[in-house]
Amino acid sequence: DLQAAGLIEKIEEYENKVGYSERNQDTVTEPRLSDQWFLKMQHLADPALASVEDGVIKFVPEKFKTTYRRWLTYATGVFHVSCGGVTVSQPIICLTDRS
Repeated sequence: DLQAAGLIEKIEEYENKVGYSERNQDTVTEPRLSDQWFLKMQHLADPALASVEDGVIKFVPEKFKTTYRRWLTYATGVFHVSCGGVTVSQPIICLTDRS
């Protein structure tokens, strides 16, 4: 249980606005619940970035090292959702410094 292990940061109650069909305004379109999670990146990004900076990991071609460095420097987390059997993971990029 995540709550018993102390891994839940917060649980929020919210009111869901129910949508209606465009074809028939009397028909409620029910929201589809899906599994979602968010992963904070800093504790993973710091050692990964250090491995590249120290030359343990090399990029070919070298230009991708800059892209990798930029992504790990500014990525604050990864949001994951499963939609209709298709899994989508989207990096969340913060345009401000992590500090």
